[in-house]
Order: sequence, then C-alpha cells, then structure tokens
Amino acid sequence: MKTTSTNGTEEMSGKEVVHVTAAPVARPAAINLLTPAGFEAGMRFASVLVESGFLPRAVNTPAKALAIIQAGLELAIPPMKALRGIHIVDGKPVLSAELMLERFRGRGGKVEWVESSDTRATLRIVAANGDKHEETFTMEQALKAGITGKDNWRKYPKAMLRARAA
Repeated sequence: MKTTSTNGTEEMSGKEVVHVTAAPVARPAAINLLTPAGFEAGMRFASVLVESGFLPRAVNTPAKALAIIQAGLELAIPPMKALRGIHIVDGKPVLSAELMLERFRGRGGKVEWVESSDTRATLRIVAANGDKHEETFTMEQALKAGITGKDNWRKYPKAMLRARAA
C-alpha cells in the first residue's frame, strides 16, 4: 500500500521513499572559436589545460588542445570529453573506440562483447532501428597489418583488439 505524507515523501509497506529532483545545471555559453575574441579566449583556456598536466600526454600544446576542442564542438561533444576521447592520428581527429560506442549507445544502440581476450575481440551491435552487425578483430589480423609494434599492443592486447573491433 502506498500513501503520500504531508512532506512529499511516499511510504510503501512501511518504508519511506523520498523523491529527489535535481535542478537543471546551467551550462556556460560555448566560445565561438572562429571569431578573433573567441579564438583568443579558447587559446587561454587551452593553455591553462595544457599547463595543468590534466590532459593526455599527446595533447602537449594549446594548439593541439584547441584543435581537439573545436573538433568536439562540431560534433556536439563537450571540451573535456573531447580532450579525453578525440585523438589526432596522422593529423586527423579520430574518435576513440570508447567515445564511438558511447555515442552509439546514446542514440539507443545496444552493444555486446561476444568475445574479448588477448587474441580475439568480437563485438555485436544493434542499432536503434534494429539493424544488427557483428565485428571481429584478431591478433593474427593485427600482426598481418603490422600494427602490433607499439607498447600498447604488447601491454594491453585485449584493449587494443576491442578498440579495433569497435
């Protein structure tokens, strides 16, 4: 049995249930990096972030940080999430596997790791419209492609295979 008390709480079977509603958080207006004033403010912001040591090691200049922030803004990704999830590969911004899967889930997609080991990763995805896809990436494929020479492949093969499958 459910009853509502005068203080706005509900009581069900002798247990009190309190409903808490979060107030909306005001977000600061985005800086338009394509104006002189916006670019200057963006560079100051990027400089502080680089000096903080909070960013990934590869984001070691304000220009790199600002390029990633701008790429994120164009994809409606907030600056700090962009700095953690967008990487510059051969001069191009690339979304990390984690960020790609997060965005896919955010659009109603389902993600399932069918297999994940140091030798093989198989990912099954189902889009919001019901379309299904399964992708496998193996260590054999990675060796054949010549991409296993870096430390990350030796130290974290499972994670690297999952990223390739994604």
